Amino acid sequence: MVKEALVNELRKNLKEVEKEKGKFTLVILARMKDQWPPRRWRFALAAPWIDEVAKRKAIAYFYPKIFGKLDPSLLALIEDIAVFYIDHPLVREILEEVGTEYQAPLAITNRRFGSIEIEEAILL
Repeated sequence: MVKEALVNELRKNLKEVEKEKGKFTLVILARMKDQWPPRRWRFALAAPWIDEVAKRKAIAYFYPKIFGKLDPSLLALIEDIAVFYIDHPLVREILEEVGTEYQAPLAITNRRFGSIEIEEAILL
């Protein structure tokens, strides 16, 4: 299935970045309720090595390592990429629910975090 291929490729690429930079605090692939187009994913991550000053530099570093290696058909499934700081309320709220040592991949369905309504998500 295409979703599993996307998850597997992202996880493989994320592991390479973690070897060089350190662990991510949160990585999530999500589809929101009432999202259009309905079958595309939003990708978000947070890591202690990403701070406000170096955010653009971090994005420039990880984008080609994570997304540059994806097959174009898989990359086309991602509509948005967001980077959060580890103390962002959304990151804290998700981690309070799943725990900081969650076993990836972890599926979440039909949940609300603040004003965000998630139809389906996978924590990577």
